[in-house]
Amino acid sequence: MFKKHLTVLSLAAALLAAVSCGESKLYPTPPGSHKPGNTSTPDTPQEQDQEDELWKMPEKLFADDYFQKFTDPSGVVSYYLKSEAIGKDNSQSIYYIGTEMSNDERFVFALCSTNEWSGEPQEKHGIVIDLKTRKQYTFSGTTGAYPLLDPDEDKLYYVRRTTGNVYPYAYFYRRDLLVDPSAEIKLAPLPQGIMGRILPEGRYNPVWRILNHITLTSDKKKVFIDPKVVDDFYWGLLDLYTGEWEEWGHSTTENVTHGQINPKHDDEALCAIDSWTDQYKVDHKREEAADGTCRRMQLVKKGYMKTIMPSDENGATHEGWTSDGNHVYFCGHGINVRNIRTGEYKRVLLTNLSKEQATHCHPSKDMTYWTFDDAYPDFYRGGRWKVRFLNTRTDKQAYIYTQRPAITSKDNQSSLHPDPHPHFVCNDKYIICTMAGEDLNLHLSITPVDQLIKMTE
Repeated sequence: MFKKHLTVLSLAAALLAAVSCGESKLYPTPPGSHKPGNTSTPDTPQEQDQEDELWKMPEKLFADDYFQKFTDPSGVVSYYLKSEAIGKDNSQSIYYIGTEMSNDERFVFALCSTNEWSGEPQEKHGIVIDLKTRKQYTFSGTTGAYPLLDPDEDKLYYVRRTTGNVYPYAYFYRRDLLVDPSAEIKLAPLPQGIMGRILPEGRYNPVWRILNHITLTSDKKKVFIDPKVVDDFYWGLLDLYTGEWEEWGHSTTENVTHGQINPKHDDEALCAIDSWTDQYKVDHKREEAADGTCRRMQLVKKGYMKTIMPSDENGATHEGWTSDGNHVYFCGHGINVRNIRTGEYKRVLLTNLSKEQATHCHPSKDMTYWTFDDAYPDFYRGGRWKVRFLNTRTDKQAYIYTQRPAITSKDNQSSLHPDPHPHFVCNDKYIICTMAGEDLNLHLSITPVDQLIKMTE
């Protein structure tokens, strides 16, 4: 199984809005108060329509002030962020279950860093680019998880560790991109009730993981978190506006991680059980069921956890929810889907592991189209990657990236988690991933999907 290690990347900004944790509400404006659209007032609706059409034209949206057009040997055209345009060597997409582009196509988020082989100090931050105004906003600081750009409301959510080894260790934040992308709104901290362990050597720094990636309840008020506090694992819901903590579970023996709230049901989450290393450097493997069933995927509710059956080969990795909230998709000898209500299993794609692999996959909303990356034969951080598109109506594929160059060697692996992590965004209009350029820098890449559909008809 291709192992996944989350590399902590950086973002956030300088000014914080100081708000007391003891208040009943941390920030008075509820989510959903600002809707996507132009904040200016056009003279007529027709002028507004014309203006919107102009800036969304591909030649303007992906203009060369920020993007480089790239044509793969397959003929597929993509656009990637140029290093010189963002002031950093590397730009990366977030994890495959997340979103870094708003549905109105106006905002793009990327994680940025200095080339780790340059010999210069490694500096990391995040950026938001307003593709309408062509302005860029930089977020310096340290993040404790992959952020989330809410594609419907154009709001960016992220978490940042606090300085020093005193509670609360981390706060969540929000930016309302249609209002002011530079303004940081301070939300809830990590709940005090699960903090405070003293390490044996006396160093007071108990939070070893905040969460892997931000997912929100349907009202956008709560975030599902799965922190690791020294050798204790917790999972549940944190209210971002009151600080209320609803604990769903706690373990001292199993690493319950990669939590994802169900997109349709706020009382369900998808979690993974992974191996882990304790504070004494002792490795702990995942325990499988008595009959040998892989326990990687777990359906989680408050006080409840049940194994989701893996593939026919008893494999499961890199799982996610489908948009209907009734299925999970995952990799394991290809691409697989399991209905958690009925138990029905479907093999979307069977891969020949002697020459290919589906490492991370992601479906369109109706599961007609899929994108996935392929690490074969370089199964190490920073090796060569392929990115592919699958049309299940015709069972045909197209290469988004036939093969990108390795940015390092197996003996000197990357610490930036440079996997492509392809996924659909903007209501399946584009696929975003991370690609390695000929300059051996990483670049956030945007690929229009319509050409892929035509190529696979």
